[in-house]
Amino acid sequence: MIPFASQRANGQDLVAHLLNEQDNDYLRIVSMEGCIAEDLHGAFAEWELQAKTLTNAKNYLYSLSTNPKDPLDEEQMLDYIDRVEQAIGLVGQSLTIVEHIKSDRMHWHAAWSRIDAENEKAIPISFDRQKLMMTRDYARDHQIDLPEGYYKKFERTQEKDKDYNLGEKYQFETTGLSKEERT
Repeated sequence: MIPFASQRANGQDLVAHLLNEQDNDYLRIVSMEGCIAEDLHGAFAEWELQAKTLTNAKNYLYSLSTNPKDPLDEEQMLDYIDRVEQAIGLVGQSLTIVEHIKSDRMHWHAAWSRIDAENEKAIPISFDRQKLMMTRDYARDHQIDLPEGYYKKFERTQEKDKDYNLGEKYQFETTGLSKEERT
């Protein structure tokens, strides 16, 4: 299960994707929290209006999509979304959750409003890719297998540092001589 997330605008485009019945065999609105509207179009319009009137934020949404290899039950998925919410710093923000089944593959979408209407500001989200690495802890807690690359740590060796210096690489490509030969 690898999360795909981004800060974005154009909420109505996202709603069109979330409610797309042609490409999905099944869709269900699991949750709509923190909005007055009773449908997704209204909720996202509300959030856009808040962004325009209260802040200068262009990307007023935080969108998350998960596509687990093996289907998760609703309790597991809600736990995951709650953990993401805490890691990113969006606890208490307006939220929608939609479940899709497409070609017998269940996946989930969650979208939060980044606008803190009470304080009239957008909640800053930085380093979210690193924060989403909490997926490893979640997978461990629920005995879910993640792709092998999720567990690897990037390690640079001295040899790799020497070989991948861009200046050195350029010199080698133009002259055909290694650093040692040029020296």
